[in-house]
Order: sequence, then structure tokens, then C-alpha cells
Amino acid sequence: MESENNLFETLTEEQQLQVYELMAIANIEDGNIAAKILIDANYDINRAVQRWFDRNTGGLNEQPRDPRAFVNDNIPPEFLPQANQPNNQESELHAQYRRFIQRKLRDEEERGITDMVKDGVSSVFSRVQSILRFFIPVFIRGETSGGEEFQGYYWRSHYNLYRQLRWNTGTFEQNLMIAHESRRPLLVFIQVNRQEYREIPENLFGNQALTDFMNNKFQLLGLLDTTEEGRKMTRFIEGEKWPCLGIFKHSLVEEPILLEAIPLTNESTPIQVLEQLRNIESNFFIILSEEDHIKRDVQRSIDAQRSRNMQINNPFFFANTQTDENYRLFNDETQPAQPNNRNQSLNQSRIEEDRLLRQIQQEEYKEVERKILEQQQQKEREERTRRETIEKEETARKQKEEEERAKQEARELKKKNKLSSLPAEPEESDPSAILIIFRLPDGNRIERRFRNSDKAQVLYDYVDTKDIQFDASTARYDLMQPRPFLCLDDNNKPIGEYFEGSNNEVITIRELTE
Repeated sequence: MESENNLFETLTEEQQLQVYELMAIANIEDGNIAAKILIDANYDINRAVQRWFDRNTGGLNEQPRDPRAFVNDNIPPEFLPQANQPNNQESELHAQYRRFIQRKLRDEEERGITDMVKDGVSSVFSRVQSILRFFIPVFIRGETSGGEEFQGYYWRSHYNLYRQLRWNTGTFEQNLMIAHESRRPLLVFIQVNRQEYREIPENLFGNQALTDFMNNKFQLLGLLDTTEEGRKMTRFIEGEKWPCLGIFKHSLVEEPILLEAIPLTNESTPIQVLEQLRNIESNFFIILSEEDHIKRDVQRSIDAQRSRNMQINNPFFFANTQTDENYRLFNDETQPAQPNNRNQSLNQSRIEEDRLLRQIQQEEYKEVERKILEQQQQKEREERTRRETIEKEETARKQKEEEERAKQEARELKKKNKLSSLPAEPEESDPSAILIIFRLPDGNRIERRFRNSDKAQVLYDYVDTKDIQFDASTARYDLMQPRPFLCLDDNNKPIGEYFEGSNNEVITIRELTE
């Protein structure tokens, strides 16, 4: 004999359509239950419907029976869902959320006018408190600082990055609730206020792609490790992992849960952090989609249970509703019964939602990758241009130094040759000796004795052996006397012919600028 738990699957396609028709008429949710009833009625729809109604209502003059009473005669108990208990197909998350919703419903039913007034006063107080929080400093208010203390630190220590990220004020719980309502994860940056960690914001949050992603995808909150609100984070993240980025969300029962913690060091790069945040954000929406499915399933189950309770407790409503439905379906032969494809539609809806979500995430991933690639290419171009400029400047500098060194070597060699070719200086008692005093361009003087028979070129060679500083790099000059004007421009002319009968003369070294 086939297992009764899979009774529906053993039927033919035509018989399954009959089961769907019976489920629509009698408002039966379990296909195996409907299959059992239809088999007992020898596949006669009218007979199966009548037996279901008769056994569950007992006629209009009787109180309706619990549908589970039918189990005693024909249907195994495992085919009927137990009231106020999670279905066997439900997960533990379904059960937790069901209990949470039922508790909230009970709390709402027990609330009175006093509680409503309290809520109104609390709402007004919260608004006034938010205004005061904006205008009055934390130490005057005497409240938990939350994000305000971090904002002050960030403004003082990283003013150039202050407007890059939209850090929020308030406590961790307040920001987590805002993130939950906006269907975004909460990102908490826990900053360790020590010197060795103060470069981390500069290294990470100067990257435009990372800051844009954080601003657009997360509710941002910054906390200092030295504040009361910061120290509360130790119940989620161990202090050894600080500084870090902690990503949080609300669970199904509205309790804070940590999705992931990203420890930060001075070696952390924006691309690494961005990749981790992108994966976390993708997982967040997958979790959020699953939670939405659980919420819809539980809510539908609760609504169905309420409807069944209302029908069982009101025999006239139950009988009239089922009779009208029976009359409509059995007398409108032109419209064949449609199978109940609720589960199939639900699965298709989930698949489509997941597909769209992954498509959006892929597009965002590609856009972020494109921005990162563009920034990397721009940095590479700038770095390449900078290196080329440095190389050109270095090449030009080395070339100039080489030219200067070659010129200096040439000058030294020339000076050495001229120094060796100078005639010996005559004695003071030599009758052919003449003392020449040279006036330098800087006002100083040098002197030496020469013979009257020496050529004027000897005077120029002597000057060339001295390290005389000229304004122009060409170092062109001539030897002259201003009054009366005399220029020693004939290098082959003997000195004695320029200064006949003289034994000492003063000559000016004049720099030529043209």
C-alpha cells in the first residue's frame, strides 16, 4: 500500500485535477487530505463535498464540529495541521517568528488608551530630544554620546575627510532601527583612539569608490572605543579585533545580530575592504529575501487559522459560505475548476525575486568594478607621467652635470697648460722687469712682474690661470687702461711697446658682455 503522506503524488493527472477542484470547493489546504476524501467517495466530487460539509457542520441546527473530528473515521491525524503549532515543513525560524508575531498581537490586544497616550507623548519627546541633540552638546545633555563624540573626533583629526562619509548621530540601537526600517544594513566603524591607528581613515576613506558604496548601501555610525557606547560593542566584537567595521541587522524577532566584522590595519587597502563590503551587502539581501518569505508564510498561516476559527465558531457563516461556493462551482459548468497552484506561484515568485536581486547586485558589482578600474587606470597614468617627468628631469640634470664637468676639465687642462707655458717671473732688480697690477672685476687686485720683451698674450695667459669670477658664463674679457684709454688688443705686441719707459702699470680686467 502506498504511503499516505504521498497519496496525492500517486494519483493520475486527471485525478489530481479532481483533487484541486475539491480543495477549491471545500477550502481544504492539504492535498493529501483532499485526495483521501475523494478516494473514499469513489472520485465523486458531489459526494465528497457533501460528506465533508456534513461531517464538519452537522447540519444548520447543530454546532459545527472541529474539522479534526473527521480524522476519527477516515483521515489520518498527520494529514491535518495542528492549531497553534508549526507545520512539519516549517523551519525553526518560522516557529520563532510565529511566536514573536503572536506575542506582539497579544500585547497589542492588551494595550489600552493609556498606552496609546504614552506612545504619543513618547513620540513627541523623541522629536524634541532629536532637536536638542542637534543643538546642545553631549556633555550638557548628560546623555550617551553615540555617534556625536566620533563626529567631533573625526572633524578634529580628519577634517579633509569629514564630508566624505555621512556619519550619523545617536546610539547603536537608534541607528539599527533606522537601518531596519530603510531595509539597509548598519555599518559601525569602531575607531581605536591611539596614535598607531589614526592613519587608517586616511588610507581607506580617501577612496571615492569605497565612500560612495558605503554612503549608498549602509546606515553609517562611528564610535570611539573610549566612549560608553563604543564599549558596548564588546558584546558583539572582541576588543582584539578593533579597529574594525561591524555590519549589523535586525533578526526576525528584532534583535541585533552581527553579520560580519572586518578588522582594519594600516596595511588594509580600499579595494580589499570594498570587496568584503560588497559580499556582505549581497548576503544581507539574500537573508532579507528569505526572511520576507518566512514573514509572508507565517502571516498567511495565521490568517488562514483565523479564518478557520471564525468559520468553526459561526456555523451559519460557514454553511452559507460553503453552500454559495458549492452552488457557484457546481452550476457553472462552462467554467472548469482551476487547480490550486498557490505553492507553485509562490516558488516562482521567490525565484523571480532572487533572480532580480542577483541581477541588480551584478549590475552594481560591475559598476563598482568599473569605477575602481577607472581609478586604477587614472592612477597608473598619473604615476607613469610622474615617472617619465622625473626620468626626463634626471636625464637633463645628468647631461648638464656632464657638460659642466667636461667644461671644467677643459678649463683645468687649459689653465694647467698656460701655467706651464708662462715665462719665469724676473727679479725685481732686473732692468727689463715691469710690475703689472691687475684690477679684478670684484675690486680686488693681483700683481706680477713681467719682462718688457714678453708678448701681451702672456698677460692674458696669466689672468686665465687665476680663478676669477665673471658674471657671464662665457668669461670673455680684455685688458685695458681707462685714462688715457688703452686696450691691449694686439696679443703679439711686446709689453714694452705698450708701456715705454715704465717699470710698473695698473691694468683693468674688463668683462665683455657681447
